[in-house]
Amino acid sequence: MLLLLLLSFRVAVYADRGVWDDGKTAIIQMLRYYNEQVDTISASQINSSPLSSYDVLVIPGGWAVNYRRSLSFTGLQNIRNFISGGGVYVGICAGAYFAADSIVWNGRVYDYPLDIFQGYAIGAIDSIASWPGYAMTHITLKDSWRDPSADSTQYVLYYGGPYFESYGTTFDTAGMYDGINEPGIIVFTYGNGKVILSGVHPEIEEDSDRDSTTFAYELPDSGSDWPWFMYIIQEARNRVSIDENFYSMSPRDRRQVLFVDKKSLLKYTGEGKIYNLSGRRVSKENLLDGIYLLYKNGRFTPIAIFK
Repeated sequence: MLLLLLLSFRVAVYADRGVWDDGKTAIIQMLRYYNEQVDTISASQINSSPLSSYDVLVIPGGWAVNYRRSLSFTGLQNIRNFISGGGVYVGICAGAYFAADSIVWNGRVYDYPLDIFQGYAIGAIDSIASWPGYAMTHITLKDSWRDPSADSTQYVLYYGGPYFESYGTTFDTAGMYDGINEPGIIVFTYGNGKVILSGVHPEIEEDSDRDSTTFAYELPDSGSDWPWFMYIIQEARNRVSIDENFYSMSPRDRRQVLFVDKKSLLKYTGEGKIYNLSGRRVSKENLLDGIYLLYKNGRFTPIAIFK
């Protein structure tokens, strides 16, 4: 049996102008609860440098118009490059609106520049709660993205978020709003990475202070949303499109496997990332002999590790 040490994720959480402080605090607490490595990141950092040192970028709830004003053309391209290079983008509420090509807000259509979701993000959903109100709502988790231990129906906070209609992006529905029968959480591939957009707020714990906020304490809650939402994030990270890159290679190219001895591994791979053939990122330390994929300089190379 090949034993692999899985790395925890390095997560950047956007924390600049327009971010809803309670949502930012809660998502950081959730990620740290699951032992992920979390940094906050500013607009100037995104605008000035690539995000290659991170595995996941979270854009929390807040006010998407301020994200648009703060992130430059270069910053938007850095986000796109991060995802297409194998990263995961998690957009919650305003972060989901911001990812869409078109926002429909209270009947008016606004063009947005990030354009990773070719479709509409539509809100607010008055039948759940008219803006600026908030309420609990039921969503149904779809089996393809549902933690097997989680119930299909979940009771989660809604606070002005969208539902989604595509005019170009093919997506999986991870969660469906029960009341309107529209997608509330979607997942799709962008380049070699994944995008998760959520119209609801699973990061907020209405009946617990472990999220370090008191928002929506007055609302009933049937349990934590953290486990099933974290499952979606972890699954998205594990399903990056590495297998498709490898198995789409010609038989001749598949034979171009590089053999690397363990003593030379770190020197040869540099800042490249190593994955197993199931698409899971693995540690460079203590690798056993076997076949892996090295992602470096924008391409995948099969490598064989030996003593």
